[in-house]
Amino acid sequence: MSEARLPPFFAWRHWRWLLPCAGFGAGVASFLLVERAEWLAQWITGILLLGWALLLAEAPLRRLTQRLTGLDLPPVLLRYGTQALHQEALFFCIPFFLISTDWFGIQALFSGALLLIALISIIDPIYFGVVGRKPWLLLGLHAFVIFTALLTALPIMLHLDTTQSLLIAAGIMALTATPSLVWRLPLEGWRAWSAALLLAPALAVAAWLGRGAIPPATLGVTEAYITHELDRTGRVGEPMPSVRSAEDLRSKGLFAFTAVRAPRGLHEAIYHVWMHDGKVVDVIRLEITGGRKQGYRSWSHKTSFDGNATGRWEVRVMTAGGQQIGRLAFSVAI
Repeated sequence: MSEARLPPFFAWRHWRWLLPCAGFGAGVASFLLVERAEWLAQWITGILLLGWALLLAEAPLRRLTQRLTGLDLPPVLLRYGTQALHQEALFFCIPFFLISTDWFGIQALFSGALLLIALISIIDPIYFGVVGRKPWLLLGLHAFVIFTALLTALPIMLHLDTTQSLLIAAGIMALTATPSLVWRLPLEGWRAWSAALLLAPALAVAAWLGRGAIPPATLGVTEAYITHELDRTGRVGEPMPSVRSAEDLRSKGLFAFTAVRAPRGLHEAIYHVWMHDGKVVDVIRLEITGGRKQGYRSWSHKTSFDGNATGRWEVRVMTAGGQQIGRLAFSVAI
């Protein structure tokens, strides 16, 4: 009797394209329901770390399975699982980064790289033909995915601020990238591991020094404007695209109003950094609390405009660690 086979309609290859669609849908849903996304953040983070361990132990696991069951599991089986996990994690994180990225600044480089990696994860000839064939590259990509997932998950899960989350994520990324460095270095044995363990902290330091290019994933400005008058109770004012007169600045002062969205339970210090022609002239600390759908409303009031106030002004909304959340720009003509 011939072996029964499923019709081609049920073949996995015909339905594999649903993985990125499901991942993208879960990512968008988690962003829209950010207050309820804690369980998804926990699941993704835990599975990513487990997936990293499975990637390291791929060869021993295959030998153990063959010894116990007589089955020789093809390496591509784990690769499919890893691909699905990368897609789910990336599409979970991307909506958070899209809303917090300054696309006219250096942050566009990081978010652009994130989008490129997400694209690679859904193009099988590249993912399996290039990344999957090189263990060091696959583990390196996995370490980057863990980094971005932790930047998103830690503020949601543990209510850590963006600076704490960045430090922890950079450290864990460095540790998980160590085996990738070992396989890539032109050394063997304990020499390779020693060199990798020395290079790993440098990777974490590089992530910290480059924090200005990394958007604060779970923070985003939902509303922002400059105004001469502000109802301090209702936080209502008249938005102004530009300031016509330096005399108005000196007589009325200026309010910078921002509404910053953050996950429920997160308490964080942010800063309004007032800049004139590229130079910092004032830094004002504000405290925000997450959970409000429209964003936590806060404002700073600058009354001192000494000297020549004409020119280009910016108010940059920054985290304590130096990551930019948003910015307002205006000009003073006369």
